[in-house]
Amino acid sequence: MKEGRNSRGTRGGDGLEAVFDEAEMTRQMMCDRAFMVKALQIFFSQTEELMAQMRKGMETGDPKLVHGSAHTLKGSAQNVSAHRMTRLAMEIETFEGDLDSVAPIMDALGEEISAFQKAVTYAGLMPQSKE
Repeated sequence: MKEGRNSRGTRGGDGLEAVFDEAEMTRQMMCDRAFMVKALQIFFSQTEELMAQMRKGMETGDPKLVHGSAHTLKGSAQNVSAHRMTRLAMEIETFEGDLDSVAPIMDALGEEISAFQKAVTYAGLMPQSKE
């Protein structure tokens, strides 16, 4: 299998997941950079709400809320070519067991969202945060 590199320097094409596959998203969005920016803005606004819903489901012991929110996040992450985030959301969506055991995956998902935000900012698709 041919190895390629996306704009984040993360290897692709050899089974390693990328934080953000800019080339794939560019193809999916028909090379429309303005559309990519808008899609990412919507993605991040929805992601905050979905993570809040998952946390609420964890606190109240509501697996349907956790799984449903993870399912929605998984699809959204696929749309913006966030492969590792997609995988983590799918792990939460399909988890069968004590919700407390999902906490480490939720932590990893939160870290992945931060890494993704840095990657799209580095790509010039989101403004730099003022932290």
